[in-house]
Amino acid sequence: MLYFNRMKKPLYFSLVLALIITLAVLIRFFAREPLVETRPEPAPQTLTAFGFIRAIDLRSSKTPALSFDDAVWLVGEEAERAAITAGRCSETKPATSEEYDLEWRLDCTPNGYFIENTDATPHPLTVSPSVEIIMETYETGEPGDKAEHLNLAAFAGLINDQKLYWNQLPYHVTIENGVVIKIVEQYIP
Repeated sequence: MLYFNRMKKPLYFSLVLALIITLAVLIRFFAREPLVETRPEPAPQTLTAFGFIRAIDLRSSKTPALSFDDAVWLVGEEAERAAITAGRCSETKPATSEEYDLEWRLDCTPNGYFIENTDATPHPLTVSPSVEIIMETYETGEPGDKAEHLNLAAFAGLINDQKLYWNQLPYHVTIENGVVIKIVEQYIP
């Protein structure tokens, strides 16, 4: 019996130690936060649109909105084809000399560009109250000298004044997650 008791002690000790280690491992495993797939924050969806800002509404809701009319800035032969389709010039160009060809191109697409706007229906866009607005020709002296930054209220005053021409100029609008965060006037030569 003495031999058996001596043998039981190391066995019990080993079993108790194994049980303690197993419990510690199980507690540690189950005490962790649940396994949840962690995904990185999605990158903001940013796009830039080109077109005309026809009006800005600062009063109707908590967030300002603008009426945006999409357009496409075209150059080269693509601009010429679009100008012909729009009826701005005829498809027949003089072929007697290069000088006439150049003259036709200037009549068809002055300064080498054409703004195509096949659907002049504006659609609403939400505007960030802290939108960055950069004007290329507003109170800058010579066009292209420097850019003038405006706040949203001053810009809305220009766009909404029908006696002025600011709502007839094109703009590049940066939209992040559905909200306009930047507006840049497109200089027209």
